[in-house]
Amino acid sequence: MKPQNLDIEKAKLAAGLPPEEELIQITSHVKSGDRVLDLRGGMGLLAEHLSARGAAVVLHEEERLVFSYRRNILTNGTSTTQWNVPIGSIIINKPVFEHVIIRTFDDMALAKKAASKSIINLYTMEITYVEHNSEKSEADTKVE
Repeated sequence: MKPQNLDIEKAKLAAGLPPEEELIQITSHVKSGDRVLDLRGGMGLLAEHLSARGAAVVLHEEERLVFSYRRNILTNGTSTTQWNVPIGSIIINKPVFEHVIIRTFDDMALAKKAASKSIINLYTMEITYVEHNSEKSEADTKVE
């Protein structure tokens, strides 16, 4: 999928519009209560959609300006947790999220460590289902 233009995402978020239908479809297996890590999630249009469906979403975006825009648009707050750090600062040693959303192959190694059920690749529009034998633990997640 082609990366979304920041101005278009801002306008959609401000208007309360849903993400594109293909994004809704590829994330339809995410259930209420599932923990989702949305890497390089931009304005968080997809993160807000999943959060509204009951998922516990962590939105990661390295660009600080994006979160300033979000604060101005989402004046009533948001239920997503926001990580505004370089991706190299995220250290995850075992799966703590059911689903990880990626937009670049560079994030696949982190996604494989973090996801216990699926990796949703928005670049290729493919879902990779994963299985791990270890238990989830929030203590194994660190953002430096």
